[in-house]
Amino acid sequence: MDLAGGQTADLGPALGILIVLGIMTGWLVPLVIGIIRRCTCAGGKGWFILSGIWGFAALCLIGLMGYGFYVARQYSNVETFDARTYSGETGKIVLPFKGEVALVLRDSKNHKLLRCGGKDGIVRAPTGIYGLHRFEGSLMDEQKGRWTAGAYFFRHPAGDFTLENDGERTIEAGPPFVARIVAATKGRDEAEFNLELTGRGEGRYTITKDKGALWEPGFEVLSKAGDVLWRGNFKFG
Repeated sequence: MDLAGGQTADLGPALGILIVLGIMTGWLVPLVIGIIRRCTCAGGKGWFILSGIWGFAALCLIGLMGYGFYVARQYSNVETFDARTYSGETGKIVLPFKGEVALVLRDSKNHKLLRCGGKDGIVRAPTGIYGLHRFEGSLMDEQKGRWTAGAYFFRHPAGDFTLENDGERTIEAGPPFVARIVAATKGRDEAEFNLELTGRGEGRYTITKDKGALWEPGFEVLSKAGDVLWRGNFKFG
């Protein structure tokens, strides 16, 4: 905040760009010094070596950034797989949750995301090497409401797996869920409660109802004597 009361500009992104540009083009400095030293007096070899090492490192960094951008673009789109119309080789993925399921698989060979659905905890997918990216499991309640539990996996504990033709692979994901309340004080008279829902595969799960209508579970805060001090609902977002 400046003295006039206005917001100061955020220099973080600009500073980051300058640092990257400095790393990418900094090899020119020892190169120029080496040329000057070679033209004016004996020496300059060490500066040339430093420039070469720096330039090679910058080139490697550019390559890594380019590859990372390429992989990120490949994984940005999700393809939907339909086993009913697919004529190639497939395998079967079995989950402990025996309901309607949808898996988003990370294709390690082709660098893409593939969404596969199934029922009774069984999903068919093309043969390949995959990692689990997302799990979704759904059930209907007595009032015909659809409850869906989902979780993203940066890296599933089981790691990547190979799905062979007519083969079967069991993946740990879904219920049973364990709910945990994380409490933190925000001030002398304020407290914050967060609901964490974990399940199989060490995932952090969320629960929704009827295609996005969020379920707001309630909570009660009790005194040591068991009296209700506070009652409310968790809010999403």
